[in-house]
Amino acid sequence: MNLRKKSVRSTVGILFISIFSTVLYAEEFGPFYPTNPTAPIDIQKGPTPLFSLTSSEAKEIASEFGGILYLALHSYSYDDWPGKQMSDCKKGVSEAWGYQCELITGNADTLYSFYYDPTRRGYTLQQIDVHFEVADPEVLKELKRPVRTVLGEAVSDFKANSSDKDWNGTGKALKWKTTTDLAYLYMDANEPAANGEGLVRFQWRRSPLYDLYSPLARSSGKSTSD
Repeated sequence: MNLRKKSVRSTVGILFISIFSTVLYAEEFGPFYPTNPTAPIDIQKGPTPLFSLTSSEAKEIASEFGGILYLALHSYSYDDWPGKQMSDCKKGVSEAWGYQCELITGNADTLYSFYYDPTRRGYTLQQIDVHFEVADPEVLKELKRPVRTVLGEAVSDFKANSSDKDWNGTGKALKWKTTTDLAYLYMDANEPAANGEGLVRFQWRRSPLYDLYSPLARSSGKSTSD
């Protein structure tokens, strides 16, 4: 990791203290957060993945994840997204997305992607991809809690690889599916760790991007991946 990213990570940790110190323990997250949230910078362990977490570390990472999810609760336009000042954002050239922002926190690297929304005539947040530097499958028990608050109950499924480079990754997964959203939480076999597990990954697509990959879109030839 270069010095610039290290600086961004430290800055994000400080910002998370002020922005999420009350939000993460608000009523909408309350039942799933047994400890007060701490800044992601406090749980930084370096670039080596965490293989065996203590209960306290798992809860800390879940608290970090809650802050990451908070920035994706709404279909923000790119101009109005509240995470821009703490992220490294770039404009798409040949990519399908119009803008993409990278947010580095204590144990995760998150990409927030903004795609064109014809209804709103602008770029809106339609995909989030969280790569955790964690290879302990036990942490999934904690990480599913904040997602459940937002998307409801999950089912056991399998995340298949996709030809879409922004939706690759594979492994046994917890899956959330609604009429407007599709999300997976899993150990990504495409990112193997030294302990034989994949690294933890969370991916979430929402409409209108998700609509392109719905069964109806696939049957009409508008989609090429699931």
